[in-house]
Amino acid sequence: MSSAATSRTTRRRVLVVGDTVVKGADDSLNVRNVANVFAALGELATCPARSPIEALVIAAPSTHRLPDLLRGVDAVKRLEPMLQIIAVAPGLPLPALEGRVDLQVEPDLHITQIKAMLDGTGAPASDTAAPTPELDTPSETTTDRVTDRKLIDTLLHTPDRFRALLLRAVAERSGQPGARLEDGAGSDDAATVQYDGVTWGHLAGGELERLRPWAAWAASWMRLEQRMQRLSEEAMCDQLTGALNRRGLDRFLDAAVAQARAARREITVMVFDIDDFKSWNDRWGHEAGDVILKHTVRLLGSVIRDGDAVARIGGDEFVVVFADRTPPRTPGSQHPDTIESITRRFQQQVTSMKFPELGLAAPGAVSISGGLATFPWDGDDAATLQRVADERALASKRRGKNCLTFGPDAVNLD
Repeated sequence: MSSAATSRTTRRRVLVVGDTVVKGADDSLNVRNVANVFAALGELATCPARSPIEALVIAAPSTHRLPDLLRGVDAVKRLEPMLQIIAVAPGLPLPALEGRVDLQVEPDLHITQIKAMLDGTGAPASDTAAPTPELDTPSETTTDRVTDRKLIDTLLHTPDRFRALLLRAVAERSGQPGARLEDGAGSDDAATVQYDGVTWGHLAGGELERLRPWAAWAASWMRLEQRMQRLSEEAMCDQLTGALNRRGLDRFLDAAVAQARAARREITVMVFDIDDFKSWNDRWGHEAGDVILKHTVRLLGSVIRDGDAVARIGGDEFVVVFADRTPPRTPGSQHPDTIESITRRFQQQVTSMKFPELGLAAPGAVSISGGLATFPWDGDDAATLQRVADERALASKRRGKNCLTFGPDAVNLD
């Protein structure tokens, strides 16, 4: 079968910032709107190499907000130097945009203009750059661009180190080695770190006039950090219940096993599902099923401790990781004996759940069946632990409902 230009793998990706309307249609282009520049940065930072974003369309704001646009354009260029940028505004060209964007067009932007620019047949931005108005924006050198790349890499791979690197960059670039970030109201000689009405603190420990532009620069990075953190959390969590999803579980369990191996301690993995869950959906509708799932996760949250995790990896299938990173729940108790008692108690509490939202006050309507596996006795890696726990969960199903299998034996609460 020949690959058509309209296939998902060959459509060229274009992001449009804000409410700008692109007229017309072209099957070879995938044009999508995002809320703002930071959302665009998030998309650019996480898009796969096999499907890159090739162009960004952004509306030029009124003159007094032009510095914000230029900062956004510079941030995009630092992240993706080869990205082509189209500015849309009435009364173009704007001198401040010359040399900063690839194309300036009036608001009636047609998709053929985007395609012509990507194909190299459209009108390029002017090569003669007019004088750029003085902006409250720090100048940039090659060294600065290297630092910016380090900030992006840190944000993507080691976000816990991002703030320290950002503050060090501010201190070095501003020439104020004592620069520090303070919380609270801030003093008269501190610059507010604020972006779009959100304040992250105040820069102090230096000359105010030299810190002020770098406070604005740092604020834009912190806004990006916030956006990336939110995207990361959304990518790792189940939207319905708030539990981890399969991706989040894989990351958590791999780390938990590595830490347990290094500390020579045990962890336990529990796999379970809700007995006859399909019948609830068939009889009462999917909303009823959603209520049960959320109640189950809420109940688990009252049983597990900090450092443990709950994941929803299927419709009604869950995984609980008892990482046991803190001292024993009961003095003198041993893992996994305490886990066995906890899971039994949880199993009993599930059968006592009530659902007033559904008009079902009587307990005993819901039960679970599952299996448990403990590191290192049942497996020495995450995949093996999950497999063994899943096999024991299937054994519980074969033995009957409301059953947990810890090893060769089962615990049934008939």
